[in-house]
Amino acid sequence: MRGNLRTAPVMTSLVIAAACVACASASGDVRGGEDRFDAATPAPLVVPITEPAFADASPTSWKGIYRDFFGRRAKGSCAGNGTCHDAEGKPGAKISNFICADVDACYQSLRNAKDPDPRVSTLALVEQADIATPDSAYLFKILRYRTADGKLVVGRGMPQVPRDYAYSAEEIDRMKAWIKAGAKND
Repeated sequence: MRGNLRTAPVMTSLVIAAACVACASASGDVRGGEDRFDAATPAPLVVPITEPAFADASPTSWKGIYRDFFGRRAKGSCAGNGTCHDAEGKPGAKISNFICADVDACYQSLRNAKDPDPRVSTLALVEQADIATPDSAYLFKILRYRTADGKLVVGRGMPQVPRDYAYSAEEIDRMKAWIKAGAKND
């Protein structure tokens, strides 16, 4: 046991010497202070988007509206982050009954799904009656957007992610134009 205690200072000295050699360049200059990898902030996970891009869709068609506002590629995506409305059982889908798994499911849900709590709403986001008066669509009571004069309308705060995103007046006008044109699955 005593033999082990006597060699401990020698071993410690060797470890310190090896560490110092690792910090010195070939010229003998001590180096350090370079940028280091920060393990506390991992790079974001990049999940490939496998749905169609709908690049040739008209801006006021359903596919154009889905592409730019609701789909996985959209800025304020209902289906994109995996926690909201992309599948039955997700938090946003449970609360609202709105499921936006793909372009067709999103359309059906937008036109037919009703809030599970009738005290909140008994309307789908876009009803047939809204075609005559798009401004009255329940969708615009849900979304966060800015009016033409810059006023923020919070609605029910959608989209949740990104938290600070608000649709522009022009984007809301596109949605209204799609509704006024019949709210078709085109």
